[in-house]
Amino acid sequence: MAEGTPQVEIIPADIKALSSPLQEGPLGKLHPQTLNTLWVFVVQLDSDGQQTQAEETAKEALERLRSDTVRAQRLQEALSMEERIACFYDAYDKHELAKGIREQIRKEARKADAELLSLSNFLISL
Repeated sequence: MAEGTPQVEIIPADIKALSSPLQEGPLGKLHPQTLNTLWVFVVQLDSDGQQTQAEETAKEALERLRSDTVRAQRLQEALSMEERIACFYDAYDKHELAKGIREQIRKEARKADAELLSLSNFLISL
């Protein structure tokens, strides 16, 4: 950073204002770009030492990623981002929470595999 350039420090009151566009923006709260931005926000909060806010934002991201809409449209992308969130929780020694996220990921992956196998069998029978 250039000398004399002021640093901007985000304080908790600002976080709500900054995250508002991530919730109500023109793209919508489930849009892939919005979800990626939300993840970047988690990482930024974490790097700024704001663990509580980072965890709350990660929880919100996880809820969005598990929505039926996201699951139906972008399952692989959602599961990949959930794995990043699990790693985030592991970093804070919240291993049980990370383990639960990974169990859900495996469950969804098995479900998707079964659906693909069923579809494959159907196509073969044609």
